[in-house]
Amino acid sequence: MTKAYSLNLTVLAVALGTDSLGTTHPIDLPTMSARRPLNPTVSLQICRFTILAFSTLNGSETRAQSSEGTSRYIAPMDIPVELSGNFMEPRSDHFHSGLDIRTQGREGIPVKAVADGWVSRIKISPWGYGKAVYIDHADGHTTVYGHLQQLTGRVGEACLDHQYRQKDFSIDWTPEKGALSLKQGEVFALSGNTGGSGGPHLHFEVRRTGDQMALDPEVHGFAVPDRVPPEIHGVRLYPLTDSSRCAPYPEKAVGYAAHGASGQYTLKVTPMAFGTVGLAVNTFDRYDNGGAKCGVRMIEVFVDSIRHFSTTLDHVDFNLNRYCNAHMDYGLSKAQKMDYHRCFRQPNNKLRIYGKEPKEGLS
Repeated sequence: MTKAYSLNLTVLAVALGTDSLGTTHPIDLPTMSARRPLNPTVSLQICRFTILAFSTLNGSETRAQSSEGTSRYIAPMDIPVELSGNFMEPRSDHFHSGLDIRTQGREGIPVKAVADGWVSRIKISPWGYGKAVYIDHADGHTTVYGHLQQLTGRVGEACLDHQYRQKDFSIDWTPEKGALSLKQGEVFALSGNTGGSGGPHLHFEVRRTGDQMALDPEVHGFAVPDRVPPEIHGVRLYPLTDSSRCAPYPEKAVGYAAHGASGQYTLKVTPMAFGTVGLAVNTFDRYDNGGAKCGVRMIEVFVDSIRHFSTTLDHVDFNLNRYCNAHMDYGLSKAQKMDYHRCFRQPNNKLRIYGKEPKEGLS
């Protein structure tokens, strides 16, 4: 099952009033539980927001399964699975498409096929995934292994032969189907730090072979211990119409700071706004065996027990991946590395990760 943790906020004690000179002023009002007029020029809405930030699958409590219902994949290395990055973790201009598995700070760890299959692609480049191998499996999935130090055995020999024939180090080769078959557990490479890697690790993906959509590897048998609740560090509000207004954040702040731990958080300052506003939450997750900041899998926003927004981060469409910048607060992500997820859709955001809630924003 998926773990859920909530941030309960009493948000919107807000009104804008107009004085005799026609100037609009924010009015800080006492917390109430219903909408009521104060005078002809002041409106009030008090809502209780509940934000649910869902973590990744709990490996100690969940038997991960493949799409056919039976877990068949083994771990790609014979070392404990410890992550430095997880699936759909927000990165610069994209969502991360796989798992970054630590290799104990070293290179040269044998990399195995996680299931029976055949090598469908070998790409060697000084950039990106560096030395990478793609293996197709009979269940309709492709697994990807990136930043390899070197390819070994029959796969390594075939790769070297193709490089000589092409007279080029950099290749993007699609071997004939079945020409380089592998059995589950068969070693075909050593882990490394090639391409655009910032340190020794194995980049591992599971894709749907038909359309190359990246899927969550943790759903396919890679149980990573995760009893740590997601962390929620702040909330932001955004005016969504010309008449909407949001009060300034506390001095020098870029949002309303959340305080708490173990899945229960509150805000010290009551946010104020008027009209239809959007909400964003700064949230991320950590795993039991590593302190790396990783992504959450689902976010839901409820207003008075009614769900107004949901997003499920369960696939990466490489054709749309750059729209990550529309989902995240791009400015804060770039400038301050803050993971503010927008809980509303920006115009022309084509990501298909959102629920069917018809209403945009909160009002």
